[in-house]
Amino acid sequence: MQSILKMLPSVGPFAGLQQAAGSVDEKQFQRVETIIDSMTKKERQNSAIINGSRRKRIALGAGVQVSEVNNLLKQHAQMSKMFKTMGSGGGAKMQQRLMSQMGGGQRFGR
Repeated sequence: MQSILKMLPSVGPFAGLQQAAGSVDEKQFQRVETIIDSMTKKERQNSAIINGSRRKRIALGAGVQVSEVNNLLKQHAQMSKMFKTMGSGGGAKMQQRLMSQMGGGQRFGR
């Protein structure tokens, strides 16, 4: 993960990520993977079906607290919302903003 973060540009929304690359906790990725592995295929495909009893089962299977499962599900919902926004035209706006911050501001192909 650290090598991927180091490849990102250091402007716009990516500013500061290269410095943060050194503080990436690889153990946290293992915990997330363990939580996801404790989910059924249906739960992985549709996180909306994960109710309280399922959260407890997932937490027990992963050896973590229910709060960690809740945090992961909350992060998933936020990322899903962000990607939907980017897919509906928000991505083009973000790209234009990034280009203007880089000093380009010009559109390619014109």
